[in-house]
Amino acid sequence: AVLFAAIARPEAFVATVQSLDIEVVGTRWWPDHYQYRRKEWEWLNRPGRFADHDLFLTTEKDAVKLVGFLSLRTDNLYVVKVAIDFPDEDSTILDTVLRRTVQSS
Repeated sequence: AVLFAAIARPEAFVATVQSLDIEVVGTRWWPDHYQYRRKEWEWLNRPGRFADHDLFLTTEKDAVKLVGFLSLRTDNLYVVKVAIDFPDEDSTILDTVLRRTVQSS
């Protein structure tokens, strides 16, 4: 896969993808909150730009910025969705804060 995104910490994205046993053969990062233009997607898709790869991966945050380019070839574009899982009720700071807030009300 080739990874691309406009995020502050791309190394965390790389680590997430690698934890899924996906081989990363190339990356391209833009500054956080970058507004993509058509030419960035065309640049990424230029033949020979990256080593042989099956797909492009990006974040949900970046995928929504590409909606206007749906007329371009996007059959090789996939989105890595990240979910937060709270394994049990006392395991997170959020749970503690919520519990204190509810108890003091």
